[in-house]
Amino acid sequence: MAPEADLLAGAWTEAAGENPTGEPLSEGEIVVRERAEAVRLGVAALSPPLRVIAVLFEFEAIPQAEIAVIIGCTPKAVENAAVPRADRVASRPGQRRLTAGP
Repeated sequence: MAPEADLLAGAWTEAAGENPTGEPLSEGEIVVRERAEAVRLGVAALSPPLRVIAVLFEFEAIPQAEIAVIIGCTPKAVENAAVPRADRVASRPGQRRLTAGP
């Protein structure tokens, strides 16, 4: 099973600096491990309702309307939770998108 497939269950439990075969990690494996840990921590930091929406929408690719039925809310509530506020504001005509950096 690919590490990404078991991301939320804590796929990276092997010893630090080694892959499952005991060999040193390649640069690519380190990048994948760091990215997986960052995503896992980000998802874990969400409130439980937002976590459910994020997992269903981003990881399971379930449409927002179907998520609304699953969790018993309106599609607009799912949309509001799934799309960051800055992105919703930036998508309005005449509005600039907020970005980080220069």
